Amino acid sequence: MRLKVIIVVSISLLFSFIFSGCAGKPVQNSQNFNNLNDSELVQIVISSPRNVGLVGIVAGQSYDENTRKIALKELMSRHTDWNWQLIDKRQVRVGMTEHEARLSWGKPRKINRASYGDQWIYGNYSRGGGQKYLYFENGRLTGWN
Repeated sequence: MRLKVIIVVSISLLFSFIFSGCAGKPVQNSQNFNNLNDSELVQIVISSPRNVGLVGIVAGQSYDENTRKIALKELMSRHTDWNWQLIDKRQVRVGMTEHEARLSWGKPRKINRASYGDQWIYGNYSRGGGQKYLYFENGRLTGWN
């Protein structure tokens, strides 16, 4: 009986934490974005609660929407040559950088590294869904299937 009470209280506290607006961590000063590199900015942009899941929210791996928008705006100002229309449509194209692909498709489930390049794996074959692959050489997308 005592274990049930502990579980119910824990779940209640978890949900109150998530839905109280504390689910995403804000950045104190938007000027800090000037000091971040592209990898750090991309990580902020893709760390929405949808991408990190409940465990990621609780572990503080998610950022609030305003912080993500500021980071995205900083990336867009730095990289006017990136294909923002495809990224917005969640599509990829040969020649994209790894950062563009990550912004478009999110964080891969697994990355296989080889001397000829990298293979990024998306999806989960074991759960009945298909897997998708992105292939990179020297930091540029060379193909997918």
